[in-house]
Amino acid sequence: MPPASSGRSATVDACSRTLLQYAIVFFVLALIAATVNFTGGAAGAAGIAKTLFVVFLVRAVGGFLRGLRPRLGRRCLGSARQAP
Repeated sequence: MPPASSGRSATVDACSRTLLQYAIVFFVLALIAATVNFTGGAAGAAGIAKTLFVVFLVRAVGGFLRGLRPRLGRRCLGSARQAP
């Protein structure tokens, strides 16, 4: 069984994975369109694939950097309370 993870990080991972899958699909469509000399469609599909891939990279790097950041909020709340 996979380890339990927070819902937010699993959702971000799923969204990033979906973006990468769409980028690959449009890249393959661009290759097929270029193979049959349909240059207008190939250029459009390649442009969409590039855009989706860049969005995926930005989200992946953002998620990576968010994962490196220490989670101080919850720990600080407990230690900031004064005993009665």
